Amino acid sequence: MSRDKKTRRRGGFLAGALIGGAVALLATPLTGKEAREKLRAALGGEGLGGFDLRGQADKLKDAVGAGRESAADQSEELKRKIEETRSRLRQQMDEVE
Repeated sequence: MSRDKKTRRRGGFLAGALIGGAVALLATPLTGKEAREKLRAALGGEGLGGFDLRGQADKLKDAVGAGRESAADQSEELKRKIEETRSRLRQQMDEVE
């Protein structure tokens, strides 16, 4: 699966989770005003027991970015090792001939 499809799938999942949470808040037996205040507070970082949605999203973005950097570093290291091994094998093949 391409990186773009994975990114879209993760973004869709996150958007779905946020929309589902909003629908759940709006479907509660509260008055319209209470539900809107609760939703506004949740999206602003206050509410739902102090659960900070924006802060969690920022942490998730940071973690994904760090994971990508780590994967890129490991990929470069692996490519370097593969090239070293190829060179060593070519040298050994030349010595045998």
